[in-house]
Amino acid sequence: MKKIVLLATVVAMSLAVVMPAQAQSRKEKKAAAKAQWEMEQKQKAEEAALLHELKMDSLKKAKQAREEDEAWEKELKNQKREGQLAKIKSKNQMEQVMEGGVQLIYTPCMDEFIALNKVKGQMAAQGISSGQPTQESAELNANRVGLSDLTTRLLGVIKNGVEQYSKDTSTPDKQRSVEAQLEGLAMSIGEKAINKLFVVDCRQFGKDRYNNYVCYEALYVPVEEVVEAIMDEAVKKVDIDKALFRKRMQAELDANAAKENASLQQQRAEIEE
Repeated sequence: MKKIVLLATVVAMSLAVVMPAQAQSRKEKKAAAKAQWEMEQKQKAEEAALLHELKMDSLKKAKQAREEDEAWEKELKNQKREGQLAKIKSKNQMEQVMEGGVQLIYTPCMDEFIALNKVKGQMAAQGISSGQPTQESAELNANRVGLSDLTTRLLGVIKNGVEQYSKDTSTPDKQRSVEAQLEGLAMSIGEKAINKLFVVDCRQFGKDRYNNYVCYEALYVPVEEVVEAIMDEAVKKVDIDKALFRKRMQAELDANAAKENASLQQQRAEIEE
């Protein structure tokens, strides 16, 4: 009987110790969970505030950029000086302006481009690159733009010359096949020759208002050398009357040069009004 009473006493004492400990543990866990929840809520609130701030800042910058663009556009429309458009640093860094039908705008290397285009036996082009992160990338891009324009225009003239030559040397039945063969050779050889012979006569660098690099180039290619390169290679695969081929090509080159120079002069006159 005494053993039973002693056992009951021990159990009661154990429960008295365990129950408060369990209660204390639950209380601590609840407090920890609450603290964790409060911390998470605070973090979410801070993140929401930061996102709101970023959004407002982005909207502010967008509005500011829009206002700056509008100001530049207004300046482009209003500013002229002594017979030429001023060198305005627009967001497009003075790329071709179409306002009022005017396609010519004075930029660095513009005078060199016009002078090069007047030289007989040459075809000139402009290369303009803007918004580039480095000076090297600006130069490469301007070079690519100018060379692409030069190649497209000169190959178009060569194509017309091939058509005229084919009409003079082929019967109607053979004209199409001869023209196609010669044209393919002329396009391929001509492009390689342009890439090899082109010269950059003027190159100038600058930075836009966003601190990006810009590059302006005036480049040209000696067209007669391109024609000679075409004949020297094509004659190995096609029977060519070199004298007649050269004559037809020269006629097309002269006509194209006269047309381009007249267009430049007309646009220049419109600017200087």
